[in-house]
Amino acid sequence: MIAKTVTETDADALVEKIAKLFRDGKIDTKAVNFLKGLPSMVRQNGLGQTLAFLQSKKPEYKFLLSIMVEFLFGQEDTGKFIKTIQEDMSIDEYVHLQKVALRYAEDMKKFAVALHKEVIHATPAS
Repeated sequence: MIAKTVTETDADALVEKIAKLFRDGKIDTKAVNFLKGLPSMVRQNGLGQTLAFLQSKKPEYKFLLSIMVEFLFGQEDTGKFIKTIQEDMSIDEYVHLQKVALRYAEDMKKFAVALHKEVIHATPAS
């Protein structure tokens, strides 16, 4: 099933995922800076190219691909999304999914930046 919109429930779940990644030490300043560019990447390169790029990234950024694929395609297997895009989706569905992905990427960026600021301010100076 393909996600139709980003709901308030989806946004709440995303905040929890991003917060957990911070707690687990998987998101650092470098990852936050990468997330800041994610919406532009979707806008400029398209959804398929962005997901392919995330798939080729170093292991420390694979979590971004997992989060997006799980939300957009309702599956955790990141290897199946290319087949879904190529074989199971019309152009109209792809364009709609790209718009949803852009909104989701913007939310990922927004939440990561906000939580990063909280982490920075909560960390005592050395």
